[in-house]
Amino acid sequence: MHTRAVLFVVFVALSSPVFAFDMNISSESVIVPLGTTKDVMVTVTSSVEDRFVLTVLGEKPWMVLSSQQVMTEAGVPAAARVYFTPRDPTMFGLYKVRLVAFSLTTGEKQEKDVYISVVRGDGVFAEKVVLTGDWYPTGTLDAAVHVKNYGTSQLQNLKVVYKVYSPSGTLYASEQSLEKLGPEEAAVVRMVYYIPENTAAGDYTVDATLMYQNRESKVTSTFMVDEKGVVVVAGEDAPYPLGFGKRISVRNKGNVVAETTVREPLTRFDGYFFQGTPPSYMSDTMFIWEVKNLVPGEQRIIAYHVDYLPFIIFLFSVAAAGWVVLYKLKTVRIRKYIIQKKHIDEGEEFTVGIDVKNSSGAEAREIVVRDFVPSIFEVKDYEGPKPQKKKSEHGTELTWKIGEMFNREERVLTYRIVPVFGINGEVKLPPAMALFRIGTRDIENHSFPTMVGVHVGRHPTLEEAFETEKKRKRKG
Repeated sequence: MHTRAVLFVVFVALSSPVFAFDMNISSESVIVPLGTTKDVMVTVTSSVEDRFVLTVLGEKPWMVLSSQQVMTEAGVPAAARVYFTPRDPTMFGLYKVRLVAFSLTTGEKQEKDVYISVVRGDGVFAEKVVLTGDWYPTGTLDAAVHVKNYGTSQLQNLKVVYKVYSPSGTLYASEQSLEKLGPEEAAVVRMVYYIPENTAAGDYTVDATLMYQNRESKVTSTFMVDEKGVVVVAGEDAPYPLGFGKRISVRNKGNVVAETTVREPLTRFDGYFFQGTPPSYMSDTMFIWEVKNLVPGEQRIIAYHVDYLPFIIFLFSVAAAGWVVLYKLKTVRIRKYIIQKKHIDEGEEFTVGIDVKNSSGAEAREIVVRDFVPSIFEVKDYEGPKPQKKKSEHGTELTWKIGEMFNREERVLTYRIVPVFGINGEVKLPPAMALFRIGTRDIENHSFPTMVGVHVGRHPTLEEAFETEKKRKRKG
């Protein structure tokens, strides 16, 4: 029985870890205000001369070990320090690290846990950035940075620097000022970023850095630009002298293929005078263009004009025709003509006829007909009403005072002329004229000129005929 007890004690002794060194730390927990530095001392004591490797498990970027190896002499302690310096944007809270000492001589190691509480200290901090808005091309990103002064004095001339990043680099940077911030006062500093057209879909980052004197406090957040086709339709009127026109730009400012429909209030009547980009289809009051497969950044143009000039010409023609019917055809018409077609020989007689017809649709009053006979002809006898004659150097003026004529009534006036010398060819006689009144309007109409003689070449003018007569008289 005694032997068994001794063996148990030996077994327990052999099973328990036996260390040839001791590891101690100055504190198992430490409170570190943000922006300050605290440290924990690690002490190693060995019974023999030894070399130890020190490591920090769970180390953060703001933790620094003063020495990774220490050497000990028998019974003489060796020390190293771990420094904790949390800065923005270190998150507030409790952190745990494990300090490890490893003997290079015996292969033994010891571990100690340290708890670090990062708290907010005195000063001003950017606490968070809140992102809202429409996150697609041509949309907006609204960033609101929440800042607070935890100190006991008023701060002045603060600023917040914003930066928007894509995976390829900085897209945008801006700076907003904050004039002052009182003790324990909070504020929100805002920034608006207009997302450029055709911006690719994906994740983007916003950094907001609060700067005061030599201190900085940074917060970061991310947002995602959505896949979206953003079609922008812009129209510009194109003035047209006798109509109207328009130039419509259709552009995809999004980041994916898009399509849209363009509608213009045009009637089927406008369609008769439409020129330009043909519509996909039309209704009684609308022309419609379907724009499809519009890739990002692509622009297409729809241009048209409605020209009413042909319609206006048609209306003018109708009006002119109506005017002719009302004011030209429906009037007192006069026609002058020569009854005989023969050569102009001296002493040969020609009969001149003048037709006067009332086609006005009403009674014509105070009708006067005038005609002129050039001096190369002599006026002989008359048939019907006799005119008043008035001679001059250049010829004889004949005037008939007819008076009234009922609607559709017609008169024929005739007289004979005899050339005083022969002429080879034709002579153009002046037109006859009719003066009359219909209602309260005084109107004057003319006949067309008429030709006397037989055409054998170019028509001699009256001046040429007079000159021929003068030469003949001089020779006589």
